[in-house]
Amino acid sequence: MKNYTLILLIATIALTGCNQEAKKMVSDIQGKWMLDSATRNGKPTKTLSGVYVHFLDENKLESNLPYSKSVTGKYTYTYLIDDKSVKCPEAPDFSMKIKSLEGNSLVMLDTLYNFPFEFTFKKEAS
Repeated sequence: MKNYTLILLIATIALTGCNQEAKKMVSDIQGKWMLDSATRNGKPTKTLSGVYVHFLDENKLESNLPYSKSVTGKYTYTYLIDDKSVKCPEAPDFSMKIKSLEGNSLVMLDTLYNFPFEFTFKKEAS
């Protein structure tokens, strides 16, 4: 019985810690992020100038990142952060891994058109 209690206690602590980390990340990521630089296949690319991701209140995301051939221009989706990935249930093709989020710098990874991309965003002053 002691083993079950210990396992339950450890699971509760782990889940609480993960939930707090996700809430902090959602709080820290709020705001408008402008693309500072991007690499495609590890090489710098300039084809994405003007790209932004704006994390709004109520878990809404607005962006103009061309993540799919069928999506162009500005769009808004509901998002969630799961295991350091930004996912949009309304757009299953949209899923970006958060590599780092420190201060006013956000680095995200994605595969677009079968190429690996790394995006470095800078937070716009509010």
